[in-house]
Amino acid sequence: KMNGKVKPYKSKSHSKGQSFDDLWYIVKSGTETIFKHKESKLSFESLYRQVFLICNQKKHVELLKRLDECVKQQTAIIRHNLERASELGNAQLISALRKEYSNFCLSALKVNDIMLFLNRSYLLKQNMEVVYMRALFLFESDVVMIPALNCTIQNALLQLLESDRDGCTIERLEVKSCATMMLQLGRNGDNSIYEMSLEKPYLESMTSYYRQAANENLECMKLSDYLLFVKQMVMEEDERCSACLHNSTHIRSLQLCYTELVIMKINDILQLPNGLNTIIEQCKVDDYLLLLDVFISMASKIFPLLSNDGMRPQTAIIAFVEQFAYHSLLGVLQTIKSEKATSKHVISCIQASFDLQKSLTTLCSKITQTKFRNTFQSSTLNGFARAFTTDSQSAEYLAAFMDEKLKRGIKELTEEGLEEMTSVIIQLFRALPDKDMFERFYKQFFARRLLLSKSASNDAEQLIIQKLKFECGSVFTNKLEKMFADIEKSATIMSEFKDHLCATSQSPEFVLNLRILTSHSWPALAKVSHYVLPPSLQHTADQFESFFDNKFSGRKLMWKHTLGSGELTCKFSLSNKRHIFVVTTPQMMVLLQFPNVKGARLSFEEIQSRTNMDDDSLRRVLLSLSSGKFRVLSKEGSPKSIESSDAFHVNEKFKSKMVKIKIPQIVSRSSQQETKEKIDSSVMEERKYAIDACIVRIMKMRQTLNFNNIVIEVCNQLTKRFTPQSTTIKRRLESLIDQEFIARDDNNRTVYHYVA
Repeated sequence: KMNGKVKPYKSKSHSKGQSFDDLWYIVKSGTETIFKHKESKLSFESLYRQVFLICNQKKHVELLKRLDECVKQQTAIIRHNLERASELGNAQLISALRKEYSNFCLSALKVNDIMLFLNRSYLLKQNMEVVYMRALFLFESDVVMIPALNCTIQNALLQLLESDRDGCTIERLEVKSCATMMLQLGRNGDNSIYEMSLEKPYLESMTSYYRQAANENLECMKLSDYLLFVKQMVMEEDERCSACLHNSTHIRSLQLCYTELVIMKINDILQLPNGLNTIIEQCKVDDYLLLLDVFISMASKIFPLLSNDGMRPQTAIIAFVEQFAYHSLLGVLQTIKSEKATSKHVISCIQASFDLQKSLTTLCSKITQTKFRNTFQSSTLNGFARAFTTDSQSAEYLAAFMDEKLKRGIKELTEEGLEEMTSVIIQLFRALPDKDMFERFYKQFFARRLLLSKSASNDAEQLIIQKLKFECGSVFTNKLEKMFADIEKSATIMSEFKDHLCATSQSPEFVLNLRILTSHSWPALAKVSHYVLPPSLQHTADQFESFFDNKFSGRKLMWKHTLGSGELTCKFSLSNKRHIFVVTTPQMMVLLQFPNVKGARLSFEEIQSRTNMDDDSLRRVLLSLSSGKFRVLSKEGSPKSIESSDAFHVNEKFKSKMVKIKIPQIVSRSSQQETKEKIDSSVMEERKYAIDACIVRIMKMRQTLNFNNIVIEVCNQLTKRFTPQSTTIKRRLESLIDQEFIARDDNNRTVYHYVA
């Protein structure tokens, strides 16, 4: 067995007798032929071998120097060709640059393959660039970065991009190729050539263009047109950058375009004709969706998540909506104050705020981003809340408006419409700072609706109560629910009373429909009256009292006749026509005092002695019956005032085409004012107790707390009912100190301790 190794064949050196110059001449000829794109007489292997032989002679440096000179000769030719092309136009120059660079790269790659042995044996070992990269660097320094030619190329590219922006057709692929060339020519991944020669000047010219375009269009466009213009510009810029420039420029150009068209002009955009205020007032959903698309969706795509610039359009909308809601409601409240408006005018003014809130609710529902939708709702709430705090009667106005809606405003609404209406009303209520004041006024109106059967829908009433309960808790609506229960119980009791009359064969002269109310659940709408009823009415009332005493032992009835009403059928001799008068119980009592005798007269004092009414109440009742449109009674003297010496008789000349006539009652303004003052004083008194209880709860839990923290915690706990002032809290703290619930710290007077 034989052992050994197979060694590679060592060829004899072919460099003997061949000088460096002879070998270089062959390599140079082949290289020039490659750059001229002609067919070489020598094969690739032959040229490679010549380079190999030169390297074996240790002539690496000289070979590299000669090769650089050869490449420079080619770049000089290319530079000359580009200078000639620039005289023909921008498009021709860029096209020529693309072709020259493409051909140069192809030739450089072939030369790099020939010089492969030089790359491996010398350049890479010396940490130097390979032949191909050296060729590109020479193209960069001798062609692209020559100052005059670089300026010409830069201007040509910018003018072509500007032409594209102006709507002209250009060869975008040529521009993209030149941009790619500049990126490839950078050393070690450096993009400085591209950035300095193309990106920076392009962004500067683009910024100037869009700034001028924004100024010009804002002067002549309405909001929707300008938003469409912005969308069109951003879309075109997106397409242009994608087709012509690098991705880094693409992103920055879109951001600059959006910044100049939108961010820098946000306030001007929102104030354009038919702007955001018109969108809100007229509920222009399409324009609003367009605004959201440009201000929200587009900004989120162009800018990084939650960046300052990306959030500015959203912030601007929120600020505008809050200010718009504030000024709109403030204007309504000031109008009511300045004109000393009637109840109808108050309702019409609040209706404008209701319509505004309804429009804002509709627009808010179109927002898809949850966070922005919540912020939008909060801004609306804050705007209305700021306006409500400027008028102490805001709670009364809103309660009166809700009363009108629940009496007349829901008759033709569907279930969806009713739900929408109640939701909008509750949103207005949510902005009220004094919800406890609203509760008192709403309870007054609610009681009258129930007692006078003025409510358009019990379902709507219950829906409102449910929503109020959800907002403020069961304590807020507890009495409202009991009032509803009393009305239902009253209907059951009256049904049982009728059955009782039938069973005992009693036939009352009047048909009663009473409301039996629990005293502590209902507001004090009227004082307990001690009027003397006519015998016919008193007999029926006595029958009911007897029935009630037998059914409910231990309960006492207190009559409030001023809240009652009834119907009287009358026939006048002159017209011989029957009329049904809808009157209040006091009006009925007065009319029943007149005997069924023609010409019978009763003096003011006689009527008063028979009915036991006080002067003021009787005067208002007689004035309603003897003056105005329906004069059932007549008297001598001025019909506009009632004197103690006046005598009254039935107006036999009474005529009317109407069969059923409602005689309005005259309400004393002083009594209305007294009612409001009582509500205000009772609410203020209850607030004292609420603040006291809240402070005691907090101090019992914390034991020691300073004044500022007490104010913060009290406000947080009571904000669902009212917002207490710090001065009020301070007074209640002094009161609790006097009652020895808390004590002030001896060393720090702003610190309090719980001692009870």
